[in-house]
Amino acid sequence: MNYELDKDYLELDINIKIGDITILDSETDQLEVEFDEIRRNTLEELVLYSFEDNVLKIRDIKRTKDQGKVRIFNFGNNLPETSVTIKIPKNVRTKGFIKASTGDIEIENLSFIGAIKVVSGDVSIKNLSMHGIPELEDCPRILNLDAISGDISIENSDLKGFNIKSISGDVDIEGVMNLEEDCKIDSISGDIDLKARECKTDKKINITTISGDIESSEILNDIIIKKSKVRDGARSKISLIDAGSIIKSTLGAVFSSIGELKKELNEDIEIKVKSSDEKKSKEKAHDKEIKQILEMLSEGIITVEESERLIKAIKE
Repeated sequence: MNYELDKDYLELDINIKIGDITILDSETDQLEVEFDEIRRNTLEELVLYSFEDNVLKIRDIKRTKDQGKVRIFNFGNNLPETSVTIKIPKNVRTKGFIKASTGDIEIENLSFIGAIKVVSGDVSIKNLSMHGIPELEDCPRILNLDAISGDISIENSDLKGFNIKSISGDVDIEGVMNLEEDCKIDSISGDIDLKARECKTDKKINITTISGDIESSEILNDIIIKKSKVRDGARSKISLIDAGSIIKSTLGAVFSSIGELKKELNEDIEIKVKSSDEKKSKEKAHDKEIKQILEMLSEGIITVEESERLIKAIKE
């Protein structure tokens, strides 16, 4: 499906429960939307989509009872995916909201500001720029990225501002960091790696992590103002309240309400996890175990020290 753009900016509003989201640049002057592996005659049964006033909206339709009664981290189910590939003309500035409950999100060669959220899946961003859209109100040049289970990778990007929350997964950021806003990275389990080719800013990056290593380029030393972590054999400096706060804020950012959280975690939604080989399957199994530990931590059943020991044992 192709759409004509009458402005040089585009708003995205995408929320898909089962399937990958891929957004790329295009040499054409039209917006292209392709739903992978969905026959045209069944598309309208699975997806609601519209394009109006330069706003692209995509939602997958709620599954039937027989289709949807599944659980998070249940391997091998065969629910239909609503994976989508979106190609945006070069030089079009983009903002909006992108969410995948299960599936990977890939963005490449794009100007984007806004929010990206994922429950179970990886986020890969390459060659990102963050041009403002002064024509729209309340449009700061910030990337808000929230992930419950999955790795976050940002490569070769020109970053103006970011707030990242991750419960289980590594965070790797590389690019130019001429920041216009103070930034944050909050992580429970996973390594954090920041590499900057250039950094001209007086803004700060606040990093908080419980279990995982932190590495950063030397030129970032003056702007990273906090590194909190649990070290081997050391007493945790992060209280249960701190850990619970990270979990609560990340879940709150991904789910719009407690009701939605309960629905996705405990009722009718199954998260389909792809496992292309035995290694990936094992990693996802570890994610499930880590997630259960974090839930016990957030509920106060175990302490931060106990959760760190359990997570370390799983990874060994």
